[in-house]
Amino acid sequence: MTLCGTRYGWGAAASPLVNANRVYIVSDSEDGSFMAADGDTNVIEAGPAVRVLGKNSLDEMTLVTPAIAQGSLILRTATRLYRIGSKP
Repeated sequence: MTLCGTRYGWGAAASPLVNANRVYIVSDSEDGSFMAADGDTNVIEAGPAVRVLGKNSLDEMTLVTPAIAQGSLILRTATRLYRIGSKP
């Protein structure tokens, strides 16, 4: 994937999600081949320059676009559904 002219080692089958000045990109392979699905979510600061804020791994195939619901990030893997957020 190329962002702001810089090539990153992520392939992405799911659409990026933008929320609260952050871009969430669920990668499907480390080498960009789109042949393997590793379930890594790369978090990037939205802005003119690419600033990677973090990388979180679910260690399982994840080819679905993440969603936001009631202030939580929702991610679905091949066998699980995750809700990431703070408790009310």
